[in-house]
Amino acid sequence: MPNFAREAALGGLVCGIDEVGRGPLAGPVVAAAVILDRQRMPRSLRTGIDDSKKLTAEEREEYAAALPERPTAALVDGNQAPLLPCPVHTVVGGDGLSLSIAAASIVAKVARDRLMQRLALRYEGYGWTTNVGYGTAEHQAAIVRLGLTPHHRLSFQPSRDLFGFESRESP
Repeated sequence: MPNFAREAALGGLVCGIDEVGRGPLAGPVVAAAVILDRQRMPRSLRTGIDDSKKLTAEEREEYAAALPERPTAALVDGNQAPLLPCPVHTVVGGDGLSLSIAAASIVAKVARDRLMQRLALRYEGYGWTTNVGYGTAEHQAAIVRLGLTPHHRLSFQPSRDLFGFESRESP
């Protein structure tokens, strides 16, 4: 269960960073950064959150908030440190270990889901309101039936494997 141990060890104003959307066949990858104020966060957040995929859409919306100020350090989910204007510490499996990273996972998922809901209105028939771009049977059947959109990622290896495309950019 995620906690504040890593944030406390770094001291200062620490943000958690996570991204979502690397696995879908369509839609953007979205990253988020979160700084949690331990005195002002909802009780349910203090008692335990985990990966954003384990929460309902309503719970994720409740937790989403903006980054209030520049952090003194960043905890990033994964093993690659992005170039940031503060020290970066990577944490493999961070959304299960750091409360700030878990919160960032929620914010990123909320933002990406909102984008996919808007895209679903423009590109009907792909099921993006429910599959949010992942390669479900419904989504794959829609691609066969309707073709690809500019939001399908042909540079993504699973897309190339699934549809027999050579490496190239999206149309």
